[in-house]
Amino acid sequence: MQKVKILSIDGGGIRGIIAVKILKEVERLCGGKIHDIFDLVAGTSTGGLIAAGLTLGKDGKPMYSLDEIEAVYRDHRATIFPPKNWIERNITSWFSPGYDVDGLESVLTNLLGEHRLSDCIKPVLISAYDIQNDSPVFFKTRHWIEEREENPTIEYTNSINARLFDVCRATSAGPTYFEPHKFTHYGKDKETRKKVPKEITCIDGGVFVNNPSLSAVAEILKHKIYYCGYGDIDIDNIYLLSIGTGSTSKSISLSSASTWGAINWVRPLIDIMMNGVNRATDYKTAQILRRNHYLRLDAELEAKFAQMDDASEATYNVWLDTADKIIKEQHDDLKRFVDAIC
Repeated sequence: MQKVKILSIDGGGIRGIIAVKILKEVERLCGGKIHDIFDLVAGTSTGGLIAAGLTLGKDGKPMYSLDEIEAVYRDHRATIFPPKNWIERNITSWFSPGYDVDGLESVLTNLLGEHRLSDCIKPVLISAYDIQNDSPVFFKTRHWIEEREENPTIEYTNSINARLFDVCRATSAGPTYFEPHKFTHYGKDKETRKKVPKEITCIDGGVFVNNPSLSAVAEILKHKIYYCGYGDIDIDNIYLLSIGTGSTSKSISLSSASTWGAINWVRPLIDIMMNGVNRATDYKTAQILRRNHYLRLDAELEAKFAQMDDASEATYNVWLDTADKIIKEQHDDLKRFVDAIC
């Protein structure tokens, strides 16, 4: 039976550098490029940016290497998350988004230009949440391919074949960090059930699927013909590499939580939401897939090094060391997994 190989990358802001470093080791062990190794690349937030960057291509070849994506994190992290003074961090951020979007958008523009989902040389699945229509959104290259097959004369529009800039801006619009992103995508008309251009306003997909592993598995199983042709495929043929960006366990005492109001719960809830989704998804995925067909790579971080918007050199170096630690401690498992898929 045909093997289907999925790469899933969590959200996590600048901590995405951890995933990038691990992926460089995957390429080294396999002797090939990510777009040649995997059949579907799924990502949320910073994971979505990595997915788009690694699969964006021209003339069938990737436009960016992992070294170049690493350079974006290294050289532009302070452009996206500029250092803030005490007032900005402790007062202003409670009443407005923590960061202006200009830095993030300039980085995305330079990286992605006017390229669209149709320019990805391997299928991607990138998540966001549409607050305007109260609905999860998955941006998929499959949607454009199927639409083009149904209507060969269809033009490039901002509807189904979204700009990668819009996709990445949407998936990275973390609540409290950046303002939501509004643009025209598509949706089903309630009466005709046909896909029509539709205005959406998106926030970070991490609010519901920070770890998109299971969503990617469901995508493969539901659309077998698209991903596998007419070959025989079931869940036992699926191989999944799921890469985290670090997490931290924060204990909240009853004495503290019992006195908290809405303003006290905002930031802790975001952490709980992301960590809870990641761990629950890991558990369920491990139960569904065959034991040697699923590998989750992640690590615990000290709380002081867990802020995804911390652009300091010291914290960045801790994340690089964390990636090296994951690679060293789980080397045998990673080597075994890579040998099975390459």
